[in-house]
Amino acid sequence: MSDLKIDAATGDLVFENGDFVLVDGREEIKQALLLKLGLFQGEWFFDTTLGVPYYQRVFGKNKPDSISVNSVFTRAILTVDGVLNLEEPISFDLDKANRVLSVSFKAKTTEGIISETLEFT
Repeated sequence: MSDLKIDAATGDLVFENGDFVLVDGREEIKQALLLKLGLFQGEWFFDTTLGVPYYQRVFGKNKPDSISVNSVFTRAILTVDGVLNLEEPISFDLDKANRVLSVSFKAKTTEGIISETLEFT
């Protein structure tokens, strides 16, 4: 199975020589993970239940409950097609002063291990 390639920096579809570029295998799973974790719940007006509940469960006035946040990210990662399990516990850091959330994970997939650190601002 293949998917259209999306530029991670811009969010735009990638074109080469006037045609769409496809991704498959490990890159397709990695792209799906990045898309899944980058969608805030309620952001897509066609289905406001999709996405990660960042505002509802992760961000807030108080320091987020690490067990609850870990559960949110674990559930999101494990629901991506091709992800088998997490190889290590998810780690996250919320820098409130700079308004940056860093999330690191290592997932076993049908295409091998994917290890990523994502930053959300």
